[in-house]
Amino acid sequence: MTKHTNYGKTSSATRSSGRKPKLSERDRHTLKRTVSKNHRIAVAKVTVELNIHLDASVSIKKTVR
Repeated sequence: MTKHTNYGKTSSATRSSGRKPKLSERDRHTLKRTVSKNHRIAVAKVTVELNIHLDASVSIKKTVR
């Protein structure tokens, strides 16, 4: 109840709620650099490039598009 009176929101709406991003800032930078080299490259090839350079694997359908 103190969060609601102090900040005007309940504990379910706290700042750290929700899923953490799959890609970090560095990973997004790598993605942008890969696409900027050749902007007509296929999504499948971009995904393969990212999976080679990143620790976590990314999905063609959601993460890269």
